[in-house]
Amino acid sequence: MKQAIRLCQNYEDKGKNISEDVVITGNIGEKYTTEQKVIEGYVFKEVQGTPSRQFTDREQTVTYIYTKNVTPVVETGRVITKFVDDQGKKIHEDVTASGKVRDDYKTNSLDISGYTLEQSKLPKNVTGQYTKAIQTVTYVYTKNNVIPIPKPDNHLDTSESSKDNGKKNDPTSENKNTLPQTGDNEGLSMIGIISGLFLILGTIVMILFKRNRQD
Repeated sequence: MKQAIRLCQNYEDKGKNISEDVVITGNIGEKYTTEQKVIEGYVFKEVQGTPSRQFTDREQTVTYIYTKNVTPVVETGRVITKFVDDQGKKIHEDVTASGKVRDDYKTNSLDISGYTLEQSKLPKNVTGQYTKAIQTVTYVYTKNNVIPIPKPDNHLDTSESSKDNGKKNDPTSENKNTLPQTGDNEGLSMIGIISGLFLILGTIVMILFKRNRQD
């Protein structure tokens, strides 16, 4: 009569069981085969024992060793771009960019109303690579000169307007401009008298001329 022998298959990571053991039995001299499992989150490393052979008169153990599949942590860095005037005062919201450490970055200046970028003060780290430490890029601007527009003097206009209104509403001034002078009246009278005399003389001459022709 053949004797049944046990075979235990273990699946471990650093001595810790990560899957249920598999136990198979067989008679001495029969062939056995163990199985390497696919275990989620783990990578097969090695097998301890004989994965495939014949049962013997001793209980056997085959252990499959795995290691945890650790996803490497991606290190990231940040670059903060600032925009200030020549006094260091903030004139625009910061712009923040992030990326993998050792990847390249590039910053850009902005068109800011009322300000001009100071070309002589451009930052040296406009471009570079991300690092573990936070980096700062600062663009400096100068404020544009604004020529003030003079405001009209409302007080002066009101005074001049009052003077004009005073002239228009002065009845004495109107009378002076419309009433004829005494010398002008006398001249007109003389012209009327002379014209009347010439008219009378002309009439007399015409009458005498007609009589002479009839005679």
